[in-house]
Amino acid sequence: MPVPWFASLMQTAKANGVEPYAWLCHVLRELPAAKTVEQVEALLPWHYRVGGQPNTAVT
Repeated sequence: MPVPWFASLMQTAKANGVEPYAWLCHVLRELPAAKTVEQVEALLPWHYRVGGQPNTAVT
């Protein structure tokens, strides 16, 4: 049975021009070190940076 919240995360990443697997790996690597709300929010797909460049898919 599919997990709806997981599918939603993957679709949100795609909608923001982010490769879902790369983003998820980044989140799982960085989330344990996030101590503030701002640090967690920075992990959202519309803030994800590929190769140090800002995500330009956000309008």
